[in-house]
Amino acid sequence: MMMNQKMSSLPLKGMSIIDLSHRLPGPLAGHILQDLGAQVIKIEDKKFSDPFKEGLFREIDPSFPIWYEQLNQGKDIQTFDFNSKQDQIQIQALIKKSDACLLGIPKKVQMKLGLTSEFKSSIIKPFVFIQLKANKNNDESLHDLNAMAELGLLNLYLSNKIENKVAPPFLPLAGITFGQQLATELLASYLKAVKANKQLETTCYLLESVSRVLTPFWSKKLQETNQKKFLHNGLYPCYSIYKTKDNVYIGLAVVEEKFWILFCQLFDLSFSPQDRFIHASNEVFLAIEEIFQSKTSHEIRNLTRGHNLCLSILQDPV
Repeated sequence: MMMNQKMSSLPLKGMSIIDLSHRLPGPLAGHILQDLGAQVIKIEDKKFSDPFKEGLFREIDPSFPIWYEQLNQGKDIQTFDFNSKQDQIQIQALIKKSDACLLGIPKKVQMKLGLTSEFKSSIIKPFVFIQLKANKNNDESLHDLNAMAELGLLNLYLSNKIENKVAPPFLPLAGITFGQQLATELLASYLKAVKANKQLETTCYLLESVSRVLTPFWSKKLQETNQKKFLHNGLYPCYSIYKTKDNVYIGLAVVEEKFWILFCQLFDLSFSPQDRFIHASNEVFLAIEEIFQSKTSHEIRNLTRGHNLCLSILQDPV
């Protein structure tokens, strides 16, 4: 029974994917597909390794080698000399044995490896080549932050900021979205290739992927309202982030009436259910701030233990 359950949770078991990409989106797509059961073979150049593993990114920021490790754990990582004719032939053979290939390397490198239109057309079975590009205008000078800025998605993040210099969000949301969309499009294209019983080539774009997935949450219609504060970025006191006496942050999300009532009971607050949606006045915000500022995170943990309440302590005190 345990074996059958495990097998059913790996729908891509038996599928093989070549990952000829680096940094975040391609490896994330491979990570997702691997979790679904696919075998992912990540091919790297001996001389020019993944920048998250070696080189500038690793040197300037300790997060990148850890991301590399997490995104590529469990994959079959094979290194080749991209300038070697013999290694080029081996890479081509690996691709022909697989079911799909993520192409996140420059076009000139693809040509060096012999991944020409003639090579692709020689694969006479269901197969998908999926190219990774910045956007449909072929603008390659586009990082995660640029995509978020060009689509207006940073406006919400900046709405509460008054500093002259603002740190970007830590998580590369555009790149993560791109990786998720890349995995989805690869699978959709593979289904199409199977039905057509032939090799297909498609392209997935960073900017358009982010636009498709994230902009519905900050659409032109919403932007035209000129409202910058909403539930999810601190409009109401019931859904916000507060600091405790020992400088630990609390994520409070007592949106539903039952949670708000319980919260007020536990913290001896006399607000009505309607008060959780008051935003014109700071009275409720200030009262909650004062309550949290008067207690340590340990006191709050003890006070809320055993209660079904949407309150989370972000970290333990240092």
